[in-house]
This record gives sequence, structure tokens and C-alpha cells, in this order.
Amino acid sequence: MKFLAILLALTATAVGIRGETFTNSQGVAIEGEIKQADLDSGIVTLFVTAHGKDFEIPLSSLAADSQEKVKKWYEDSLPKAAEWVQPGASHNLVFAELGNCNHDESPLNCNVYIPTNYSVDKPAPLLVWLGGGKGSNSYQQATSVAGQDEFVCVSMPYPSFEGRDIFDRQRDGGLVEFWEVHKAMLEAVEAAIPNLDPKVRAIAGFSNGAHSIGGYCSQVEEEFAGKFNVFIFGDGGVHEASWAAKNFRDAHAYSCWGEISENADMGQATANACEDARMKVTRSEMPETGHKFTPEEKEKVKLWLVETVIPERRAVESDDAL
Repeated sequence: MKFLAILLALTATAVGIRGETFTNSQGVAIEGEIKQADLDSGIVTLFVTAHGKDFEIPLSSLAADSQEKVKKWYEDSLPKAAEWVQPGASHNLVFAELGNCNHDESPLNCNVYIPTNYSVDKPAPLLVWLGGGKGSNSYQQATSVAGQDEFVCVSMPYPSFEGRDIFDRQRDGGLVEFWEVHKAMLEAVEAAIPNLDPKVRAIAGFSNGAHSIGGYCSQVEEEFAGKFNVFIFGDGGVHEASWAAKNFRDAHAYSCWGEISENADMGQATANACEDARMKVTRSEMPETGHKFTPEEKEKVKLWLVETVIPERRAVESDDAL
């Protein structure tokens, strides 16, 4: 603090100083330009023109009005959310340049839902949904597993199958093409909602959606693990797979399957692959159920996301996944 007082005194008496004026708690003035502000650590980096270099100054050492200048600078420096990003709102993003949706041959588009508890000044968890069959862009399918209060929900359809369905693409590597489409959609969502929480990034799917997630874990492993750290497989996934623990270690996974579903063995094999990759795995068999993702099971997933996933992932000090 003695060094700071000397710096402020010297700068206040220097000649030809330019920049914005800041004062310390004793009223001594310093002129400079804010270069960086870390409000969590309470440190402000000022470029002081008189000395021609940066100085790190405790935010608490500045007078109240100067602290407000720093906070305003910080807020103004943050990326801004799109105008449509409002609590409880939904929005359609169109990607005509990427081709057509498989389910109805319309231009590719995805629907985004903003949760009721959304705020620009706090991290927002994300859940991306991939539907069964030919896919869907209905955000209600995403909110059916994530709820409407906490998660930004995005429903992404598939591009045209072009004669090769998801299973074909799992075998021949063709899901890489689908990932390029979904990645472009995801990047547009990230640009529109800059405060998405890097610690809680979920992707969920039923049937072909779960198969796609399993395929992405293999075919675009490092890139996919760099975007998501929570994986939800609804009665689907992979028959066998080996995913590196270095990419998925400590991620969360939920695999559920119908007791009498033809995909029951796949659901269990997917859970095994997740465990081998050192994920934190939850297994769930839906009793007396065929090839479905039942409403009762979706309620279980909602509770798991809110009561287990969010607190556990946010308790991690750092997350290098993104």
C-alpha cells in the first residue's frame, strides 16, 4: 500500500498526463487507462501514461466513484447477448447455407429456449437435444429433460441422411459431416449467449440422438469432449466403444434403457464405455418399458441435472474442457 501511495503522489504531480482520472480512498488522483479488471480477485491493471507502463492496483484502494468507473468498464467490455435473449423467450436460428433438415426438407434451423432464471450476470448451463428418428428442432423436447428454469435449451435437427442413416454413419465415420453442422449451430448459440457456463455443458438424445452422441464421442472425440462435459443417452448409444479418459475423465453421464427394449444391451454397453473413460456414470433401467424415453425417466433426469450435475460440476475449481 505504501508503494501505491508513492505511485499516486508521483503521478498526480507529473506534467502532461493524459487519461481518465482515478482517486484513491485518501483522495489522491492518478490518471491512466484501464487495461484489465479482474473483479473476482479485486485487481485493476492501469496503464499510467506518466510512467509509460502498467500497474496492478487493488480495487479496494480506490474511492467509491473510481471503483464504479472500473465496474462499468468491466461490464462494457463483456460480450453482449443478442436482443432476443430474454428469460422465458424462445428463438429460431436458421442456417440455410448448411442444407436442409432431414425430417421435413426445410432449411436447417434450430430452436433455442432461454430459461426463466436466466440473467446476463451469471453463468447459464446449456443442454443440447438431439431427437430420435429423423430428428427434430422442437425445443420442448429439450425442456422435457432439462426443465424450463435453469438450462438454456437448444434442439438441433439432423441434415439430410442422403441414404445413410445414423447406424451407417456410426460404422463408416460419416457422423463427422453431421458434427460440422451441429458445431456451426452451437457456435452461433455461443455467440448469441456469451455467458454460457463452461462447467455445465450437456448434450442429450433419444434413440438416434443417443446413437449420434455415442458416434461423436468416437469420431470427433477431442473436439466433442471440448464442447460438452455432460452426456445423456436415452435408450441408445453404442454397442461397443473406447473413449479416452484424458478427454472424458470426470464428465457426467446418464444412460437409461427400457427393460424390454431392443436397445437395452446398447444402453448398458454405453454406460460401460463411459465408466471405462472415467466418467461419473448413472445407470437407469426403465421397468417394463420398450423403446421409449418415458416422462417418468425424464423427471429423474431433471432432478439429476439440478441436484447432482450442476452443484458437482460447479464445485470444480477449474475446468479445462473448453
